[in-house]
Amino acid sequence: TMFATAQKWARRWPESETFPVRDQVQRIVFDQLGPAVANHDAYEQFEDVRYYFNTLMNVFTIKLWPKFMLYSPRYRRSKRVVETMGKQVLAEHAVAMGGRSRDLIDDMLAAKDLHGEPFSEGDLLGSTIGPFFAGLVMAAGGSDALEWESARSGEGTAARAWLRSKANSIEGGTSEVQLNVIAKRILELPGA
Repeated sequence: TMFATAQKWARRWPESETFPVRDQVQRIVFDQLGPAVANHDAYEQFEDVRYYFNTLMNVFTIKLWPKFMLYSPRYRRSKRVVETMGKQVLAEHAVAMGGRSRDLIDDMLAAKDLHGEPFSEGDLLGSTIGPFFAGLVMAAGGSDALEWESARSGEGTAARAWLRSKANSIEGGTSEVQLNVIAKRILELPGA
């Protein structure tokens, strides 16, 4: 459970010593997200997901880094690891559910686009990886990540990036399909 994961991390914290709280909160959230969103333990990929995401944020969103950073060996390696993780999660979900509970990835695999076709692998990968990115943003920024307008927050850069990640998840399919999935699976609305 999420609480057990948080307890596991809290037990590791040194007493009477300082430690990097933001890093620890990111690790806790990431460790919780895999099982909660995708029934997948992705913690081994944490550093690569974080580096891949930070590079994308610094190159495209915040625009502090030049685009040539996308060609650095570390970024390219992290990108491969993240894409492999996403493909592994999709492959795990393509087989029978067995004893695991249904999750967001199962719903995306079952959903169809407006033409009645399954979503492309690229769309599914975006929907698989997006929640991990969103969790890193919110865990990293704390309450600052919720701030919308101020010079201190870069005019809400983190909050806007988080909202953009949510939009990307929706764009992984269509709004109508995902709303139907939410209505049926989460809200349990009849005939949705």
